[in-house]
Amino acid sequence: MREPDGSEFPFLQRLTKQPSSSKKKLVCFVGHRFLENIERSLRFNLAHLFEPYRVSLRWSDYNLAARDVFQSIVSGIRNADLCFFDNLGTLNKPNVYVEVGIAHVLGKPMLVSEYSGPGSKGRRKIPDTGSVPSDLQGLLRIQYQSYEYLCRNLYFRLPIFFKENVLR
Repeated sequence: MREPDGSEFPFLQRLTKQPSSSKKKLVCFVGHRFLENIERSLRFNLAHLFEPYRVSLRWSDYNLAARDVFQSIVSGIRNADLCFFDNLGTLNKPNVYVEVGIAHVLGKPMLVSEYSGPGSKGRRKIPDTGSVPSDLQGLLRIQYQSYEYLCRNLYFRLPIFFKENVLR
């Protein structure tokens, strides 16, 4: 697995019995800041964590100059079975929080990860990260100091999340 700074950390994941082909593949809308280090690491990590649950990842359009990007985001969230949002690097860039609000209004099950500061092994706090707005603090959030911590937390929370939201 990977950190935003490109460093790697070991992560073992139990192999699961392949689900029957009759189970529908789920779609997870992923909202995060479009920065190369975040895209590369977060998407890689999430793909590995969600794969055993037969979940494919989708995210909003990268080209923010494209026409109807807002409608594309709303449609992506509306058509998703669940959502995952990350606030890393979102100071003065509230798009992720707008997406969280859309998912909340649409009643989508969601996980919101909130970067809270430096992790272990001498990592520095990543600049330009705001905190979750007070109106959204009642939502299920996972606070983390590093992607390693986030991945561990997700690994143990995902089975409960899927069960509670009747996604399996």
